[in-house]
Amino acid sequence: MIFDLIVVGGGPAGISCANEAKRLGLNVVLIEKNQLGGSVRYARKIENFPPFPSISGKALFKHFQKFVEKSNIFVIFEDVEEISIFGNLLQTRNKSGNNIKGKSVFIATGQVDIIPEEYSSFGDLIRKSEDILSENLANKKVVVYGGGDVAFDLALSMLDAKAKTMIVCRSEIKAKPLLLQEATERKIKILKKSTIKEIKKIKGKKVVVINESFKVKEIVCDEIFFATGKKPLFPILNLPIQIENFDHSTLQNLSKMGVFLGGDLIRGKNRNIAVAIGDGVKAAFDAKNFLKGRKNGLL
Repeated sequence: MIFDLIVVGGGPAGISCANEAKRLGLNVVLIEKNQLGGSVRYARKIENFPPFPSISGKALFKHFQKFVEKSNIFVIFEDVEEISIFGNLLQTRNKSGNNIKGKSVFIATGQVDIIPEEYSSFGDLIRKSEDILSENLANKKVVVYGGGDVAFDLALSMLDAKAKTMIVCRSEIKAKPLLLQEATERKIKILKKSTIKEIKKIKGKKVVVINESFKVKEIVCDEIFFATGKKPLFPILNLPIQIENFDHSTLQNLSKMGVFLGGDLIRGKNRNIAVAIGDGVKAAFDAKNFLKGRKNGLL
């Protein structure tokens, strides 16, 4: 089967695109490699999404899943490894070998945590933000390394889970004032301008060696989570256009081929659910117009 639109990524952007495309009469498939709802499920609470004054990430995650079910969107659970041109079509190469062809594609694969190169040798001693859902942290001592929104959100989530939490910031605190205020009020210990020099395991515990204001100290803990930034998560794009950034010119050139990008994938640090949903809806309209132009011989 050849689809009018292939949507890669089942987060807020991908779900909204697939839903709107279906409403526009397009034959659409949504491909997701894990669970529908995207990274929403990792958020402790969301307070900047207008329909809900305040809602937990897990609750909103379930809303998105129910929405997909009620909308009867065709979903395939696959890991897309590559997107390429196949004649006058676009094709996804999936890990299972079940390749899918379509006339246009919307890529909304989000972002992934970055572990700085100098810490890569510590391997399994380090946890990422996505690991919080699989860890039982009650009564454990946990260190969070980072100073942004993700780090503070993680630390507060761990406190909710009855963990003893500490935040180690490499530089200045970059988290939103409300997150900092809550962390301070809940008496989370915050070490500023402190760099992790080493992580080791001794007698079942993790020992974090840090340099705090030119003084070396050791922190014994059960787990250490890194929240040291994110980067776009891309399948391989075997296309004539090289993507070096997400400026207007690049996105416009891709759209002429029927390739559309949106959601957290292109938003850098400006990750926002409402923006992602808007990106998805816009991509559905853009795909509809692209297909109309191709049918009329304009493309």
